[in-house]
Amino acid sequence: MKWSVVYLVLFLAIIEVRNKVNAVSKDGVAKTASTKVPKVKVEKAVPSTAPVKKTKSEPKQQETKKTAKNATSTKVKVNKSGNRNTIHVINIKVDLPPSNDNSTTSHNNSTNSSTSTVIQPQKDYTIVGDYKIFKYEDDHIKKDDCPPYWHKYDKNCYLFSRDRLNWYKASMKCFELGGFLTTVESSIENTYIINQLKAYKINRGAWMGLNTVLHPKKHTWHWGFSGSQNHGFDWYGFEPAYKKKGDFLCAIFWKTYHFHWHVESCSQENYYICKIKLKESCSCTF
Repeated sequence: MKWSVVYLVLFLAIIEVRNKVNAVSKDGVAKTASTKVPKVKVEKAVPSTAPVKKTKSEPKQQETKKTAKNATSTKVKVNKSGNRNTIHVINIKVDLPPSNDNSTTSHNNSTNSSTSTVIQPQKDYTIVGDYKIFKYEDDHIKKDDCPPYWHKYDKNCYLFSRDRLNWYKASMKCFELGGFLTTVESSIENTYIINQLKAYKINRGAWMGLNTVLHPKKHTWHWGFSGSQNHGFDWYGFEPAYKKKGDFLCAIFWKTYHFHWHVESCSQENYYICKIKLKESCSCTF
């Protein structure tokens, strides 16, 4: 009986202790949950109404320093008497202390040096003298003159082309320039033209006016389309060699034959030689 009472008392004590522990743990959780983060209030900055003390600004540097010891200042005094205003001008003489600044002396020296130099007036280069304006006029070539880029030889002018055309276009080009495809009237003239072609280093050859375009079957050679027949020739080897096909009806100074004459197709593009006779007036274009 005695031990049963002891056990009962211990059992009740244990239950009481357990209940207290549970109560304490619940109170701690409740406190942590109930604690909130405190809000931080941000207060707006209120401008202070306290008077701000104004700091005295540094005195401005003098733009120009006076070097004279004495200076005069002028005061204007206005007196009102009735309806009339009278103005009195008073001159006050002020003694200034001498300045020890080195910049003042350098400034004075620079001003003295500048005043000592003589400034010469600048020349006006925009003034232009009277001049005559040339008006456009057509070129006038005299009977004994050749146009530019033409060669003068034995009362004739010769143009050795730098472009290539077929025989028909070359004939029209020379006509536009006031001349014609060259004729060869003597062995001296023939030699002169050959030497010029060698000097110019002409490739293939250069057209002359000799052709048989109007007489393809008769093989009679004429200069240009004038109808004047040629009787002197400088054919090379077995020339003229006629062919059945093609328009081999035009004569040319042929390089392969040392610029002796050769029959070539008129439609081939080659250099050409234009000629003007100085006995006639020329209205040439170039």
